[in-house]
Amino acid sequence: MLEPTRLGYLEQFYDPRVVLPEHMGKKFWENQQAKRIEKALSIVTVAGGMPRRLGADATREELALDKKRAKRVHHALRTAMYSWGKDPEIVISPEIQAAGAQLDWESFTEQHLVLARSELIQMASWAMLNKEQRWGRSVVTRIENESKWIRHSMRD
Repeated sequence: MLEPTRLGYLEQFYDPRVVLPEHMGKKFWENQQAKRIEKALSIVTVAGGMPRRLGADATREELALDKKRAKRVHHALRTAMYSWGKDPEIVISPEIQAAGAQLDWESFTEQHLVLARSELIQMASWAMLNKEQRWGRSVVTRIENESKWIRHSMRD
């Protein structure tokens, strides 16, 4: 009797339906991840630096939790950035300032994790198609770790 085929660490994220332009390479993907994380890190930096960001009617407990989450998520994102071998460059544009001021932790976390997962599928598919499985497995590890760190940082 044959055992069902098991998907490997990288193969579980491979999607043959993903259409990828030919100009993409490892450096492209690594820079793409740095940009994604830097944008999130910039938004979190703004949110963490705003006193009473939640408004005048926020309780001390709500303000303390907001600051605690900002600090934890900031640390998680910096660690994720370092895993890509990059130093984060925080850029505060008017768009980032507005996003940080209006940041809702639950939706921010959900959107961040969905985007990271989407990019993971694209990078895993690229790695499989270009016979870069070793690099692809390291990508899976980095993104999976980032996701765990972000989820853990949202604990109360």
